[in-house]
Amino acid sequence: MFPPGAHDVEPDTTRTRRPHRRVPNASQEAFRRKGKLYLVFEYVPRNLLEVLEERPGGLDPTLVRRYIWQLVKAIAWCHRHDIVHRDIKPENLLVGPDDTRSDALKLCDFGFARQLKRHKPDEVLTDYVATRWYRAPELLLGSEKYGTEVDTWAIGCIMGELTTGSRCSRVSPTWISCTSCVNPWAP
Repeated sequence: MFPPGAHDVEPDTTRTRRPHRRVPNASQEAFRRKGKLYLVFEYVPRNLLEVLEERPGGLDPTLVRRYIWQLVKAIAWCHRHDIVHRDIKPENLLVGPDDTRSDALKLCDFGFARQLKRHKPDEVLTDYVATRWYRAPELLLGSEKYGTEVDTWAIGCIMGELTTGSRCSRVSPTWISCTSCVNPWAP
């Protein structure tokens, strides 16, 4: 805890319920200091990128299934609530210190997330979201109208990466430009 008077705003304890067990608990502490908002989350020791760096040839299939199942459950919860994450990548998937059954995956970094039902049907969404290696084809082609399927694409990319140890979608800017020229559906 911080000493008395260390922060400008008392923590908000009215929202103690976590939306899903695969999302880190943010109800630990929230405060402002020098005009900046600080959120203190529960500690999770590593992310899936670190796990992949430890195992460059990929993970055991049982562990891949466990992590992907947990990720699908977390994203399914988001999608049921009309939330599209738009930045699913190994760095945003936190995991515990070992590969035991209790080693739960947690989805984090909702900075690019949007609640779709708040957008009007004709309203456009930003196409420059998601890390390049996990970006769905419609985003690569500049579409501004998309939905939860962009998260599903990212999950598939991560499953491939966990299995093989290397990124699946290596798309060059030249390919994107050429595809845009010949693709009648491109924006």
